[in-house]
Amino acid sequence: MINICYVISDIAKSFSLEWNIANIDRSKFNLYVVLINNADTEFEQFLRKQSIPGYRIAYKSKADMPGTIYRIWKYLKKEKIQIVHCHLFEASIAGLIAAKLAGINKRIYTRHNSTINLDYYPKAVKYDRLVNYLSTDIIAISKVVKDVLMLRENVPEHKIKIVYHGFDFDMMERLADEHKTETAEKYKLTSNKYPVVGVVSRFIDYKGVQFIIPAFKKFLTNYPNAHLVFCNAVGPNSSNIKELLKDIPSENYSIIGFEENIFSMYRLFNIFVHVPVYAESEAFGLSCIEALALGVPSVFTSAGIINEIGRDKDNCLLVDFKSGESIYRAMLKIMEEPELKEKIIKNGKITAKSGQFDIVEMTKRLEQIYLS
Repeated sequence: MINICYVISDIAKSFSLEWNIANIDRSKFNLYVVLINNADTEFEQFLRKQSIPGYRIAYKSKADMPGTIYRIWKYLKKEKIQIVHCHLFEASIAGLIAAKLAGINKRIYTRHNSTINLDYYPKAVKYDRLVNYLSTDIIAISKVVKDVLMLRENVPEHKIKIVYHGFDFDMMERLADEHKTETAEKYKLTSNKYPVVGVVSRFIDYKGVQFIIPAFKKFLTNYPNAHLVFCNAVGPNSSNIKELLKDIPSENYSIIGFEENIFSMYRLFNIFVHVPVYAESEAFGLSCIEALALGVPSVFTSAGIINEIGRDKDNCLLVDFKSGESIYRAMLKIMEEPELKEKIIKNGKITAKSGQFDIVEMTKRLEQIYLS
């Protein structure tokens, strides 16, 4: 048996990580999890239900980093950990330093972001370079991420392994159907609000939400009862987004923060829009696969995973970067060309569920890396 420890920071709920953990072969691996979090969360409760040993470390600021590294190092030594796999910012720094100090030869981190630090937080790039150096293996969640690591951060190709996010599509479908009615009632998305245009995105500049709003404003001239729904709608660009929304009647949009039953939201969308501002700005785009798998006709820019799987007028509609006019025309096309709409729904489902994004396959790929 191999002792492997996941080090994860700042996670309250993550279907992706839960599915990954639930599918790990327990006949080969003893799994331990270190959580850098300030409170008990749904994710930690999930670990308890799975009988996975968990160790939570409170973290409030950079001043806590040395103590966090020490406590992780002590835990790794006590449990005789052989492989460390880190997720997210503080976890990757503290976990990889601790693993190096503990003499662990297999040190992995999953790179969940693409160019956000390069573009917006240049002072944080040194930390990306540090974790790149400390890692023996880096999981790139798309080809975009691999290219950024190699071409912009000079990471040797032999360190990088592409492993796409995995999804439990059966669970997604079940949860979407189970909670559809209660979610519709909760947010008053009644039949007179049609069509519903869905956006699942943080309010951060590179996500391109600022270009959806003028597109929707124009769309209202064609469909006055249309309703724009923002989910996971928090982030540093919130004030700018709310300023733009002053041009939209309040009865025509909803802003939703965290929604536990997120899959049921897709059942309420008639159109889905995800439009990051350039190809490398998005690392993956979980919501894109979710929307396709759950049968929502989608409007995308060619960013993140859509670079690899998006086919215009076949499984989605592709639009120009930073173009409200292009987004507007695509939404109109979905509403006014029913044959095209049905085609992209059908082919979108096929693309999402083709196998490359299956959670079992993802976990097998990770296990191969753990054993290599």
